[in-house]
Amino acid sequence: MMKGLFGALVGGAIGAAIWATISHYTHYEIGWIAWGIGAMVGVGMAAGCGNKMGLSTGILAAVIAAASVGVGKFAVVHLIVTKVTQGATQIHFDVDKSKMYMADQLVEEYKTNGKEMKWPQGKTFEDAELPSDYPKDLWKDVETRWTAMTPDAQQAYTASAEAEVHERMGAAVAEFETRGFLSSFGLFDLLWFGLAIVTAFKIGSGMQAGAGDED
Repeated sequence: MMKGLFGALVGGAIGAAIWATISHYTHYEIGWIAWGIGAMVGVGMAAGCGNKMGLSTGILAAVIAAASVGVGKFAVVHLIVTKVTQGATQIHFDVDKSKMYMADQLVEEYKTNGKEMKWPQGKTFEDAELPSDYPKDLWKDVETRWTAMTPDAQQAYTASAEAEVHERMGAAVAEFETRGFLSSFGLFDLLWFGLAIVTAFKIGSGMQAGAGDED
């Protein structure tokens, strides 16, 4: 049983890695590869168990196949999301970005205190990307506060702002991955998923070999 378990895990890992690699380089998720993962898990179980296969080894192979397909599919989604968000998650803060970050914080502070902000025509908080996009009084406040900070305080503020943005981006990417994974299951995905489980069970339990013997 332990040899069969090891063989099934190796087969599932190899299959999931192949699926993720092909999807990464072709930019397509080829669903029928999931069926192949189920077969690889079953073969791994059969190779390890030899002639000691049965219902229990078949069920174990089916469970491992389901997990392997899930891992492989998540790996595909992860690679896609990583490629799309790579630039956004590698933000390096300098003085200008630190001031922009401070400006965004001041917008929230002004809102909380009920302080009026006169935005430039056609500009809002959502699309402000340059100092000139912010209210003049607010940006003047940014410059005043930044100048009042010591060089060490400015450096510490920059590091803190960068770390907070990276943390937020990491949480957003993780949520995006989870939603992408859950929404990636279509009708055909469920079909291949089911075939992978059934195939792993048949091969892992010896039913496939039994059918061949009868023929």
